[in-house]
Amino acid sequence: MSTATVLLRALTAVGLAAGLAVACNVDDILIGAPCESADDCPNLNCVRTPSEEASGNAGRCSETTTCVPGEQEGCVATSDGSCPSFELFPTEDEQGRAFCCPDGDGTRTVVGVSDDGSTAECFLCPSCPSSQEPCSAGDDRCEVEDGAPCGCRATDAAIEDEPCDDDTTCGGGFACVRTLEQMAEPDEPEVAEQGVEAGQCRPEDDANCVGGAQVGCLLPSGGSCQGSTNRVDVGSLSYCCPDSTSTDFIQLVYATTTDQSSAACTACSRRACENDAGDLTEPQCTALTDPSCIVDDGFCGCPPLEG
Repeated sequence: MSTATVLLRALTAVGLAAGLAVACNVDDILIGAPCESADDCPNLNCVRTPSEEASGNAGRCSETTTCVPGEQEGCVATSDGSCPSFELFPTEDEQGRAFCCPDGDGTRTVVGVSDDGSTAECFLCPSCPSSQEPCSAGDDRCEVEDGAPCGCRATDAAIEDEPCDDDTTCGGGFACVRTLEQMAEPDEPEVAEQGVEAGQCRPEDDANCVGGAQVGCLLPSGGSCQGSTNRVDVGSLSYCCPDSTSTDFIQLVYATTTDQSSAACTACSRRACENDAGDLTEPQCTALTDPSCIVDDGFCGCPPLEG
């Protein structure tokens, strides 16, 4: 065998060995490479978190079936709670578990954690103004864009005691509470029907009128009437009735609810009842403000003359 033949065979053997080495190292080279499907990772797994799929970002080729902690969007953070990838930031879920989420215009939020707690979907919830707070889709009063898992809602403090037309005006978790005075009910004889007035939004677990701050509501002991209302005593109880629009009239209570928590008021004349001399100088009354009041028609009457 000639020297040239021996040399050629030797070079061929070296080339084959190098080729086999390169082929064997292809898998190692692909580990950690971006991927969108298994076709991108021959002999490996394309591990793509739910968050990467939702945002349209690539996953990673891996020898295992789990994401790389701290390195993939939506993957759990490293054991020390950090995200080494400069594009990702630790973001805690409601249970305090940290996942790696991208930053952006909004509030980083973790949603849809997997059963094993290894991955989650990251979402940028809208930044809420000072009068509102973040909320999840399905929460009371939570306003979300189509398909979004989170949004903003008015805080309970911003809703409570606000004027309302009905329960819908207040939103979930609150009820529109009206006193008897604020409901559509008969009033002065010359007014066929008193229109419905605005109520106040109250928490569903405390759906009572606000004493002192809501017209017609029972006034707590030691309380005072606020706004354009005045205190009217009914026996040992007191209510807040509207200010009289004329000095010729006074506002008196003529009806209460069964539980006496709220009342309806009416305008009675200040000088329409006779005194002992027969002069119309005495104020009128109602059957509630004065049990002896003689009411012939309507809601106002006169106390009996002495003697």
